[in-house]
Amino acid sequence: MLSFSWTKGACVTALVTILGLVLGAAAVQAQPVSSRVTDLRKTFMHGADGRVLVTAHRACWQQTSENSVDAIRQCVALGVDIVEIDVRRTADGELVLMHDETVDRMTEGHGATTELSFAEIRKLKLRDANGGDQPITKRAIPTLAEALEAARGHVLVNLDIKDPALYEPALQVAVKTGTLDQILFKSPARPQELSDSLKVAMAKTLYMPIVYERNGPLNTSVEAYKVLNPIAYELVFDTLEFMKNNASAVTQAKRRLWVNTLEPRHSAGIVDAAAVKDPAGTWGQLIGLGASVIQTDKPAELLAYLNATKKR
Repeated sequence: MLSFSWTKGACVTALVTILGLVLGAAAVQAQPVSSRVTDLRKTFMHGADGRVLVTAHRACWQQTSENSVDAIRQCVALGVDIVEIDVRRTADGELVLMHDETVDRMTEGHGATTELSFAEIRKLKLRDANGGDQPITKRAIPTLAEALEAARGHVLVNLDIKDPALYEPALQVAVKTGTLDQILFKSPARPQELSDSLKVAMAKTLYMPIVYERNGPLNTSVEAYKVLNPIAYELVFDTLEFMKNNASAVTQAKRRLWVNTLEPRHSAGIVDAAAVKDPAGTWGQLIGLGASVIQTDKPAELLAYLNATKKR
């Protein structure tokens, strides 16, 4: 997620979880595919409206494999709003999904993705869940095209591009797969630091800057990025006090505020492990302070909480 080689209270019971997921999935399935994306874009672009959007980090990998087609399909089935996937390029130019520089953690193979041909990549099989010592599955490392085909018409897609040179090729794949209107690009670069090619990419897709507490007051960032017309701001912050005092700068600009509960460094120590035990005191607290998009490794649990508290 925030990896850029070029800079960068009560428990939810089992009953509530099942009920929330059933209601959420039923609502998605009842909606025509084309209107699903239209609705998501409108909801995202109209700013904070009381509905909280859910982003699945590396897609819904808990019962599948991270960055896999099955993980994207699982997100669609759950009713997730946005999938975040990681894009790298093989030695011979194919765009594939892989978070790490090497394939070691997620497959039985070894070596950097950029040093392996697509044929070599294709022979490898993904490990279950988030890899490591998890068993090998029958799932192949997908191409970006295969991933976007699985997402087409169902969810927005946040592309975490590991090499800025891949923005334009990734856009071309989105055009070919008919998913350009579903793509979200984000970057920690200041407006004056953005390359012309990146600006072109952002003009064709949804765009969101990543801003940090260390950058100073949020109203300064909102003013600086206004020229690029972002639809949201991703905030990485060290203290809840900062979010409490600054979130209004984004909501008053009628934009969404995106936070992450992945690692302690992202949102003042608030993480998924604590959230599944006390969703109201974690996810609920962030929402109360202004968060309207949450990226998580626990999308099913977050969806259940949001459905149960009528924030969907």
